[in-house]
Amino acid sequence: MGGSERDLKKICKGADVKKGLSIHGTEAAQSRSKVEAWVKNIV
Repeated sequence: MGGSERDLKKICKGADVKKGLSIHGTEAAQSRSKVEAWVKNIV
């Protein structure tokens, strides 16, 4: 994710930028539960 969150907060002033989720390509096929948990935490 690098500085993506920081950059978005800077560019999109006033936006509610949530913590991102980083999934590497090799993990993508096994990440459904990780993504579902992340979505529940950002809503």
